[in-house]
Amino acid sequence: MNHHQNIQRTLEAMFKKQTPKSGLLRLNQGMQFDRPGSPYLIFAVMGVLILSISMMIQVNFIFGFAILPLILPIASYIIDIQGIEVDFKNGKIRKYRSFLGIRSGEWMELGAFDSVRVYQHKLNLQRSRMNRFRPRKFDTEAYYYVRLVSRGLNKSISLLELPEYNRAKYQAEKVAQHARLIYMEKPARLKEDKV
Repeated sequence: MNHHQNIQRTLEAMFKKQTPKSGLLRLNQGMQFDRPGSPYLIFAVMGVLILSISMMIQVNFIFGFAILPLILPIASYIIDIQGIEVDFKNGKIRKYRSFLGIRSGEWMELGAFDSVRVYQHKLNLQRSRMNRFRPRKFDTEAYYYVRLVSRGLNKSISLLELPEYNRAKYQAEKVAQHARLIYMEKPARLKEDKV
């Protein structure tokens, strides 16, 4: 088996999905709510919905109904559906984002990804914003990602997100062994975010 076939059978086994005849395997990672401003936009969607309903009841049904389409692009931005597409016929892979059903993302050569590595991401969540005069306190949450990594470590694509390092390490070793890729022992860190 060649490099592409090893990755193909590994991804099919991991995600329990068969590659269609077109050769394009799509692995939907679901909705992500990590876009900037998402919490505020949720309130905006609710506000537009309430405004629209109240206008339909009290003022003018047609005008209230005409406001409803404003919710669609805002909701699509908030939901932020992400995933991975692998084109085995052309030997390409990409991380995609779907907006209103249109997927976009940069295609990369599948052959460039020769390693698997665990990445750690720490997210600092502020506990309370009530008292401005006290020092800010944060709770730290850690997430671990199993990623395909390219030569030179300049590109990577997340396959899995797990809450524990040992589980992520086990999965990374399993993927590397099954796909005949290099397993990089030393975990790496993603940048730290404060919310």
